[in-house]
Amino acid sequence: MRRGLAFVEELSAIRSKVQALGLLAGQELEALAALEVGQVAIPRRKLIVKAGGPIDVAYVIKRGWAMEYKVTASGDRQIIDFALPGDIIGLDAIAFRYATSEIVALTDIDACPIPRQKLEALKRDHPSLSFALLACTRQERAILTERLVNLGRRTAYERLCGLFLELWWRLRIAGAVTERTFPLPLDQTLLSDALGLSPTHVNRTLRRMEEDGLVRMRYQSPRRITILSEEGMALAAGFDRGYLDPNEHLLRDLRARRR
Repeated sequence: MRRGLAFVEELSAIRSKVQALGLLAGQELEALAALEVGQVAIPRRKLIVKAGGPIDVAYVIKRGWAMEYKVTASGDRQIIDFALPGDIIGLDAIAFRYATSEIVALTDIDACPIPRQKLEALKRDHPSLSFALLACTRQERAILTERLVNLGRRTAYERLCGLFLELWWRLRIAGAVTERTFPLPLDQTLLSDALGLSPTHVNRTLRRMEEDGLVRMRYQSPRRITILSEEGMALAAGFDRGYLDPNEHLLRDLRARRR
């Protein structure tokens, strides 16, 4: 295990994530870790999933970041979400054969491919594990719901505070962050496309957050952010990390299946 500044490459990021959420234990965790075989390197800026194209392979991210986005007819880009260590790109291959959005590598990525046939066999042979992955998709839906509220009803200050806390907690759940400083490979254009703001507005809001003592930004490459006041940011954003946990009724059903 290699340790860098506030960043840890875990042997199994998805295992750390699912274990932290209390979804699986014992042999089920071993079966989950077994998905992470045949690691491949995906270079920065490579298109991983093309909108309208078939989803034949999903990828477990072990290291690096990706982003999911759509481009409008006028050429404007809306970033839907960021994929982090422990996330599975293309998990909707379980239900859908064709992608509705595009996913590109934001950084160099180490990932483990999972062919569609293996995902289908997973549903058949490991129902509890399949159910746990369903809970992870519910988490993704909760994240998208929060993103929609941000775009429609929150100020730029609230949006940035909430996004930074969400990314920090997602990395912590996956075991990829151990401190308050972590890599943030997002420039102001990416932040503006994710939050529905102009780059100028993002810049002004980041400066204000720094002046208020909430964060410390490193704008030079490699970009980093330090969370200085989690409480202050949570208060400013109305942030409650409960939406990052799968629904409790799913957990109850999963635990009942294991008895």
